[in-house]
Amino acid sequence: LAEEVDARSIHQVGNTGIDSLRTLLAEMPPAPRAARARDTVLVTLHRRENHDRNAGIVCDALIALTLARPDLRVLFPIHPNPRVSATVHRRLEVHPAFDLVAPMSYRDFVFKAAAAALIISDSGGVQEEAPHLGTHLLVPRSNTERPEGIETGWVQLVRADREAILEAALEKLAAPTMRPVPIDELAPFGDGNAADKIVHVVEQTLLQHAHA
Repeated sequence: LAEEVDARSIHQVGNTGIDSLRTLLAEMPPAPRAARARDTVLVTLHRRENHDRNAGIVCDALIALTLARPDLRVLFPIHPNPRVSATVHRRLEVHPAFDLVAPMSYRDFVFKAAAAALIISDSGGVQEEAPHLGTHLLVPRSNTERPEGIETGWVQLVRADREAILEAALEKLAAPTMRPVPIDELAPFGDGNAADKIVHVVEQTLLQHAHA
């Protein structure tokens, strides 16, 4: 709109990723979601700003978290970029509280995320999913392109600082349970029907051109 594109040619349909999430959540048995893995923190890192030094800071914060909460286990699917993986392996593989694993399938990741006590991730997609999973998410970044997630109360930015991450993680782990954001017409990133809406728009556009 700011570029003076005709508003009639712009269609807000939502994110197709929420369509996939909605499908998976419908397949998930309610019992595992209700009985969360209260001892599991799920972690991912991949963004350039969290390479090298910042990856080390996050790792140090995770070590401190497991010392403060010896009951916790950290599940860490490691991104193949060596500027992340090398640091993670060097800092964490000697600690028994960490499960360092290969990248997971989307289905497996969603199931683990829905059952986790806390997620720490710089992933944009996870920022969109966490409010619907009902799992608090800490984003080790100074800003986000998805402020709508923060507005739900499920997503929190935290600077790349050992004490800041540790304090925020302990706070979220102790937070009272909240209801997940339903995937409906008020959901911030779409109601789970984006693909159907896209098909409808394409069909209508083709019909208009056919009769022009």
